[in-house]
Formats: sequence, C-alpha cells, structure tokens
Amino acid sequence: MSSDSTAPATPPAASGLARWWARQPAGLRRAAYSMGWMGLVNAVRMATGLIVGVYIARHLGPAGYGVIGYATGLMLIGSALSRMGLEEVVTRDLVRDPEARDRTLGSAFVLRLGGGLAAYGVLLLYALYAEMDDQTRLAVLIIGAGVLAQPFDMAGAWFQARQRLAYPSLARLTGALTTAALRIGLVAAAKPLVWFAWPVVAEIAIGAGLILVAYARVAGSPLRWRLRWHRLRALLAAALPLTLVIATNELSLRLPQVLLVHWATTADAGYYAAATRLSETLYLLPVIACTALFPAVVRAQASGPQIYARRMETFYALLLWGGFAVALPLSLLASWLIGLLFGPDYAPAADVLRIHAWSLPLVGLICARGQALIAENLPRFNLISAVVNLACNLGLAWWLIPQFGPPGAAWASLLPGLVSGVALNFAFAPGRLHAIAMLRGLCMPWLVLRARA
Repeated sequence: MSSDSTAPATPPAASGLARWWARQPAGLRRAAYSMGWMGLVNAVRMATGLIVGVYIARHLGPAGYGVIGYATGLMLIGSALSRMGLEEVVTRDLVRDPEARDRTLGSAFVLRLGGGLAAYGVLLLYALYAEMDDQTRLAVLIIGAGVLAQPFDMAGAWFQARQRLAYPSLARLTGALTTAALRIGLVAAAKPLVWFAWPVVAEIAIGAGLILVAYARVAGSPLRWRLRWHRLRALLAAALPLTLVIATNELSLRLPQVLLVHWATTADAGYYAAATRLSETLYLLPVIACTALFPAVVRAQASGPQIYARRMETFYALLLWGGFAVALPLSLLASWLIGLLFGPDYAPAADVLRIHAWSLPLVGLICARGQALIAENLPRFNLISAVVNLACNLGLAWWLIPQFGPPGAAWASLLPGLVSGVALNFAFAPGRLHAIAMLRGLCMPWLVLRARA
C-alpha cells in the first residue's frame, strides 16, 4: 500500500525584519502605525496645500498673497491662545486616567471655547485700531474667525491618547481637500482677494466638525461630556504655563511675517510667505513624529531615567538627522524651486528659503523637548525658553528687517531657535539631560558605526 500521504504545508519562516519588529514594545509599534497613517494623510494634505497655495500665489501676486499670509499669521497667533495648550495636557491625562474621559474632555472644551472667544476679541480690537487698509482689515476679521471653530476639535486628544490618529488625520484631510476645490474655483472665477479668506475658516470648521463626528461614532456622544469645576481648575493650572509657551512660540514664528507688513511692504510679506510656505509645509514632518510618539514618551518617562534617556537620544537623532536630510536639498535648490513653483515675480523669495530651510531640524528638537518637558511636568523651563526665543526674535527682527527685508526676517526666525532650543539647555538643570541627549543624537551615526567597528 502506497504511503502517499501529503505533508502539511510549512508556513514560511518569518523574516528577520518581522521578528525584530515583533520584539519591539507594543507602544512603539502603535506609535509607528499612527505615524504611518499621519504621514500618508498629511503627505496628501501637504501636497494639495502646496499646489493650491502656489496657484493662489500666482493669481494674487506678491502683495495680495502677503495680505492673506499676514491675516493667517495673526489668526494662528490667536489660535495659540484658543488652544491653551490643552491638547497636550488632556492627552497626557487621558493616557493616565482613561476613566475620567467625559469629565476631562467636557471641562477642556469649555476652557477652549472661552479661549477662542477671548482670542477673537483681541483680533477684533487689533483689526479695528491697527493701521491697515480696509481690504486687509476685512481679511483679518474673516480669517480670525477660525479660532471660534477650533474648540470643537477637542475630541482629537482622545484619538491621540489612544494612538488612533487615522480619524483626526482623515477629518482634517477632508477639510483641506474640500477647501482646495473651493480655492481653485475662486481662482477660476477670478474672484478678488477677500474671497480667499473664507476657505481658511472653512477648512478649520470642516476638520473640527468631522473629528467630532468621528468621536461620536467611535467613542460615544460628546453630549456625555461633563463640566466639572475642580477638573476645569486643574486643567487650567496645568495648561496656563503651556498656554504662555505656545502663544509665545507662535508669536515668535509669525512675528517676522507680521512685522514685514508694517516695516517693509505687503509684497515683501508675500515673498516671505511664499518661501515659508515650502519650509513650513515640511514642519508637519517633525510635528507628526512628536504627536505620534508623545504617549510613548510619557510611558518611557515612567519607566525609569535610563530607559527615558535612551529613548530621548533616539528621538532627537531621528528628528535632527531627518531635518538635515530635508533642509540641505531645500536650501541648495531654493532658486530653482521658487522659479518653478511661483514664477519670476517671486524671485526674491529664494533668498528667504535658503535661510529658512535650516529651521527644520531646530523645529524638531524644540517640539520634542517641549513634549518631553510636559511629560516631566516641567512647564516653567518651556516658558523660559519661549520667552528667550521671543525676545531674541523681536530684537533681531527690529535690527534686521528694516535693513535686509525678507532675508532679515528669515534670520530673525532661525537664529533664536539655536539660542532657546539648544544653548539654553546647558544653563538650567532641567535642560541638561536634553542637552546631552541632543548631542548624543547628533553624534549617533558615528556612535553606531564605532560600535559596529
């Protein structure tokens, strides 16, 4: 009798990479999955925003594009007040105490709503009393209304705490794509400048609304959120120093563009806006990494100082060398990129881009250190750093913008980051761990090669 039995198929052996990946901590795998989703969605969002932004810039010209950039910059400064730093604090608290979800989100929403109303009030007063033409004033008032919609994306903190970032990423992508189509339609219809202010507000409102809808489908109705005064006071106490930090950092980032309108011309502001459109679009890359890895940083900080230090070294190395890899070609190809995308009318923007591109690695370091200090519950050092950054920014802007115009504004934006983001770490005890981690992150390629030799 023939023993012609068929042997069961042997499953293929897992590859070395798969086995290595399976051994990594679950938190790291979840963070990588979240980063993958955010990277994919935001790559589409960045590309769409850049293409449509270039289309609008060519239509409006440097002066008109400068007005939209000026109004958007003011709104983003107000937005820092509206956000109140609550997303990071709420994310941290939801990681630590997920059972308090409804009380935490409800109290945070009320705080964000109050912050939005206060921020728009400040923008309204500024628009009414600052020296600007009627068209610019109207653009500021319309775009500034975006701060009133932002409190409704508070549910995004729950997705971030659960490392389920696909939902808020897709919501914001939908808002970006919808308003991109609207902007293209406005250009095709040859609408005047003020019409282009409305899509800025619409993008924020659509994204926030869809995040709220996603939360309702996945986690439950936001109507279950509850305001608890003791929780509100605790959130306010935790977020107030962070609010000052975020507002000061946003003011430092937007100040050169705003001051160009007052100390130079709206066309100069347009050149600066065109260049920073390219470099700041890429700011999303370190922000994505910091957002996705923040829960892992919180857990590493609770695991002991040695594990925490090693994780921060790796984190800084990733952001620093990733920033260098993007900044170098962006700086070298500045003239070609500006000419290709924006046309000859924007040629002076190339000088801005050559300088501003090098802010990318600094943004990554500052963002990572800021979130690490939140995990360590050390907001005071963040505040000191932000105030130093703003003081350097304002002093350099006052000195360089009247003499050098847009390139001066780019230097005023770049150099303060070296002082506040790197050098200041050596001056204060809470920053020394991060100073060492940054240096080891900078040297990590050589350390790895030396270890393998």
